[in-house]
Amino acid sequence: MEKTIKTTLLAPLTLMAVLMTLIHLTTAPAGAAGMEYSLQVTVDVSPELKGNTTPDQVVFIFAKALRGPRAPLAAIRAQVRDLPMTVTLDDSMAMAPVFKMSKFKDVKISARVSKSGGAMKRSGDLEGVIPHVKLEKHNKPVTVVIDHVVP
Repeated sequence: MEKTIKTTLLAPLTLMAVLMTLIHLTTAPAGAAGMEYSLQVTVDVSPELKGNTTPDQVVFIFAKALRGPRAPLAAIRAQVRDLPMTVTLDDSMAMAPVFKMSKFKDVKISARVSKSGGAMKRSGDLEGVIPHVKLEKHNKPVTVVIDHVVP
């Protein structure tokens, strides 16, 4: 009986925490209200790692909130044969409507060559990261160089 009571009380508290987080995310503006941000990202593989790739390998380019959801805010899937390439990450690529880039001020930009073809990072994948980009009305383009192997 005690276990049932704890579970019954925990479910509404957990739901309330989730709802409060969603309310905060949907009402906390990154900059001016209603502003959508986009970020131009150029991606390439370093000369040292180019020999470790094949043209048909999958490349994921994505933006993640520095503080917020673990899922990407915007993502693009390409292939190594497309590199170097320039893409634009923006709100239209949101994985969930409440997790748009424009809802966050600071993001991390990553590009990863996936050895498995899957989206999850794995040992042996090749990766490049810009650890902090401040989103503003007029963002300067950024360049990500895929320059290290995921341990």
